[in-house]
Amino acid sequence: MAPWRWLPLLLPASSACLPVLPAAAPSRIAALAPHAVDAPAEEARHFAIHPEGSIVEIDAVDMVMGPHTLRFTRFRGTLVPEEAGGTGKLTLDVDLRAVRTHRELSTSIIKDELLEVDRFSHARITLSLRPGRDPDERVAEGGFELHGVVRGVRFVGTLRRRGERWRFIGAFEASRRAHDIRRTPDLDWMILDEFLVRIDLLASPEQVTVEMGGAAR
Repeated sequence: MAPWRWLPLLLPASSACLPVLPAAAPSRIAALAPHAVDAPAEEARHFAIHPEGSIVEIDAVDMVMGPHTLRFTRFRGTLVPEEAGGTGKLTLDVDLRAVRTHRELSTSIIKDELLEVDRFSHARITLSLRPGRDPDERVAEGGFELHGVVRGVRFVGTLRRRGERWRFIGAFEASRRAHDIRRTPDLDWMILDEFLVRIDLLASPEQVTVEMGGAAR
C-alpha cells in the first residue's frame, strides 16, 4: 500500500498532541508595550541649580557701618520638585570664598574674620519641600550648615514651574552666635546677631549619567 494512504489516519493523532496556546497570550504581550515607552519620562525628575539666573544672598547689619548684603557667585545644587507622597527635596552647596559686598574692606572682614573661609570654605542647605496651603506654597524644613555648625531651619517658600524649569524662592533667619561666628570681643558688639538668608533658585533639567565599569553611560 502507498505510504500516502496512511496520512489521513496519522493527522488526527498528531494534532491531538500539539500544545494549545491560551487565547489571552497575544493581548498580554501587547499590554507591555506602552509601559516600556513611558519609562524615559522619569529622567526629568532631577533639576540642576546653577548661579545663572539664581541668587544666594545674606543680609546682615553692622551698627556702625550700616546694612550689608553678602552676595555669593559660586554655588550648585539639585531640586527634586516632587517624590512619592508629594514631598520634594532641595540641596545647595555654596562656595563662601566667592562672597562679595559693596565695600572691599567689609568683604575682607567677612571672609577672613567672620566666616573664616580658609577653614570653612562651604555652606550647605538640605531641605524637604512639603505642600503648603496654596498650590505654589512649600513648607521647607531641614538643615543649614555654616562655619562648621549645622542648625535646623524651617520656613515657607514658593515653587513654580517655568516651562521645562522650576524656580524656588524663600528666606529664613539665622544667628551668628548659633553658628559660632564672632569677631574679637571689643568689635563683636557692632554686628547684630540675626541675619537673613535669601535664595531665589532657578533649576533646569539635569542630565543624569550612570557610571558602570569606570565609564559613563
